[in-house]
Amino acid sequence: MPQTPKLPPALAQILGLQPTPAVVDAPHYQGFVQEAAQTLQVWGLLDGGGWISLTLDDGAPCLPVWSQPHDARAFACGAWATCKPGPIDLSDFLDHWLPAMDSLGVQVSVQPEEANRLLPVPARVLAWHLQVRCVQFPAFETGDGAAPGVSQQREA
Repeated sequence: MPQTPKLPPALAQILGLQPTPAVVDAPHYQGFVQEAAQTLQVWGLLDGGGWISLTLDDGAPCLPVWSQPHDARAFACGAWATCKPGPIDLSDFLDHWLPAMDSLGVQVSVQPEEANRLLPVPARVLAWHLQVRCVQFPAFETGDGAAPGVSQQREA
């Protein structure tokens, strides 16, 4: 499996981030980024009130996401037993969800297996990794020739 690129230090500084969290080096994170770029969707959990979010130890909200519905379904036990996996279009996730989450300070937990073992990553870090990976999968281009969530400049 190709390794997820490291966030360059200059970009991390521009984005106002500390060094890239160690979670991005984990195989489950790299697999999530690759699968999401290939399938063009991510999965969350829905209950009667909408998408579920979890609370980190510091009280901050965190959105759990998975690359496959069966992984989301496996997480839905105990307090979340009535939740159902729901797909989120990758370009909508990149264009709307992650920027809104970033502005609200909501982090993302990628492929969590247990509610007490969330490994959060800033929304803008995940967005960067997904956009870089989408550029590497040209077979999944949109109708205008651009990868999802990535602007394309055209010469006049």
